[in-house]
Amino acid sequence: KVAKAVEKALDADGSNIGLNNKEAAGQEVPHVHIHIIPRKEGDGGSAIQSIIQQNPKTDNLDDLKEKIKSCF
Repeated sequence: KVAKAVEKALDADGSNIGLNNKEAAGQEVPHVHIHIIPRKEGDGGSAIQSIIQQNPKTDNLDDLKEKIKSCF
């Protein structure tokens, strides 16, 4: 709802929604907050995936899934 309102108010074509969790991910303040970045077609920005310089390997996704599940 909030992102839609931001897009409408700013006449944006879309938005990126992000959360920086811990210092290694860019978190600068010690509380949870969500970034809503309004976007316009051709604004020169990139997709959120562009922060990763190398795509993860996909040959072990089942193993990774199980490893993540075991951490809950």
